[in-house]
Amino acid sequence: MIFRSGRLLRSCCARRILYFKNAFRGGSVFAEEAEGNVVFDVSGRTTALFGVRDLIVVHTADATLVCAKECAENLKSLVKKLPPNLR
Repeated sequence: MIFRSGRLLRSCCARRILYFKNAFRGGSVFAEEAEGNVVFDVSGRTTALFGVRDLIVVHTADATLVCAKECAENLKSLVKKLPPNLR
């Protein structure tokens, strides 16, 4: 599952496509007054970013994660609280 693997997020960042100072992979991203954000989408959704900075947005088929980049290293505490089917 995506929440367990920091490797998947790092992989997304390594192969990013810059769009208005944001990085994204998969799906469609529309951004205005937004910069430094990373969007990774395996579900093909459309993501709109407006007036936000330094966020990580991850869409999977069954869940969406939004967190500040500065908190990404501490996701393990959230993962421990998730039901087993979302890990």
